[in-house]
Amino acid sequence: MFPTHFQTLIKQAHTCVVLWHRRLDYNELEEVAGWLRDMPDLRLLTLRGNKLQALAVSGLEKLEELDMSYNEITSFPTEVCKLPSLTTLLLDGNALPYIPDFCYGIKVLFAA
Repeated sequence: MFPTHFQTLIKQAHTCVVLWHRRLDYNELEEVAGWLRDMPDLRLLTLRGNKLQALAVSGLEKLEELDMSYNEITSFPTEVCKLPSLTTLLLDGNALPYIPDFCYGIKVLFAA
């Protein structure tokens, strides 16, 4: 369990007027609540080394880079293919059986 002050920071993160980068690496997060929808200007989101099994990223139209490496993802998050600005997607260290070929807009896709 996280210290109370860390939980408060995560819950209040959506109150930022403009937030371009959000790094939540190695925090043992099991889910990321809907507050991501309240960050429409987010360009970089790193969630490396948590315990995420899925992530809802709809509404992040300006997101350019998403790092979900070393989580517990077992199926490809197809909704990331619908993000118009996404160019970098990092999924290494997850148990993904395959990567679909319909994410042709993403320039860098790493899933080893």
